[in-house]
Amino acid sequence: MRKIKIVITDIQLKRQRGGGQFVVKELINGLKEKYHLTYIGQDLGFYYDKVISPYKIRFKPTGYVQNNFLLKTAFVKKLIRTVFHNVIFLRNGLFKKGELSCDIVISNSEYDGAILSPHSRFKLKYRAAIFVKHNPYFNFNRVYPDKFISDKDYRIVALNSADYKRLKARYPPSKVNLIYNGIRLHKNLEKHIEENAFGISRHNRVILSVGRLEDEQKNFSAVIKLMPQILKLDPRVIYIIAGSGPDEVYYKKLIKKLGLSSSVKLVGFISDEEKTRLMQRANLLLQPSVRENFSIVTLEAMALGMLVGAAKNEGSFDIIKDGENGFFIDFNNSSSAEKIVRLLSLKNTMVKSIKAAAVASAKKFSIKKMIKVYKDLIETLYKATKPKHVN
Repeated sequence: MRKIKIVITDIQLKRQRGGGQFVVKELINGLKEKYHLTYIGQDLGFYYDKVISPYKIRFKPTGYVQNNFLLKTAFVKKLIRTVFHNVIFLRNGLFKKGELSCDIVISNSEYDGAILSPHSRFKLKYRAAIFVKHNPYFNFNRVYPDKFISDKDYRIVALNSADYKRLKARYPPSKVNLIYNGIRLHKNLEKHIEENAFGISRHNRVILSVGRLEDEQKNFSAVIKLMPQILKLDPRVIYIIAGSGPDEVYYKKLIKKLGLSSSVKLVGFISDEEKTRLMQRANLLLQPSVRENFSIVTLEAMALGMLVGAAKNEGSFDIIKDGENGFFIDFNNSSSAEKIVRLLSLKNTMVKSIKAAAVASAKKFSIKKMIKVYKDLIETLYKATKPKHVN
């Protein structure tokens, strides 16, 4: 019996280190043994024999790609997306000519329309498609994926219950699936970070945030602006932000303007091992995102038994139970400074209870479980679309 042919696509304008690409990597790793698998997209930094890229994507450097954080209005962003979908991807030769056939394509980016379109230079032939809604700012529409589902069997995948409800109102409910992202359950490391690493001393109470430095979504500036009040209440607090991104210069200027150079540290992109050590040392993880489909970092912190304070967004509602395994915080409210300091001063008995609940909650969202649900979905679609002559 031949292996089902799967193509995983994740076309991006630039390489991003985020939850979406983490999930794509895990999908590739989890599906590669059972299926004949091809990955189409930018270099993810790892290779397997059964994962190939049949062509190279030649992105032209443009002002938008390099400076997308400057585009603040929804109108301009919508216009840019429309241009990329309908003109640039199809007409400016970004893709080499080629052809590939598969049973099912798993599409992880709204820019995948560039190769799903019959007008693309690269012809991808497929019988069924799974469209995963990773981007919290992109609402599925007639450009993607609607124009690719009229003559194909398909499924829409939501990553949180809020999107699941919205998508079921737009598409036939039988075509919509809720699949939570999974995490790898890292164990606590025996060796902790060294004294004064990342600017942290022994007496500090450490607040940590991890993610792309892209303030429109991640909203780290809200915590930075709360820091003067936090320091008045507890001068021992230090705020560490780990990650890289287009708003790094903005954050540095804001930190300098508020006189917080000794209390707020931008430590850049860090390895998984460094992240684990920082989480073990930190007293509180803050996730102030305005929008978040499903936060991998929040779950990783909870799995390590961290206290977590999160903004109310689509992704956090499915993870956080306020006061039980974590806390909701309104980061745009100045009174939140007092709440953050209170969380840093919780009694040990309460901290132990919340940490135990956090660990238990995180274990429900495993990579193994996520992969199994995708496999079941693939098998269902394949049986529904398999040609009669195929064994």
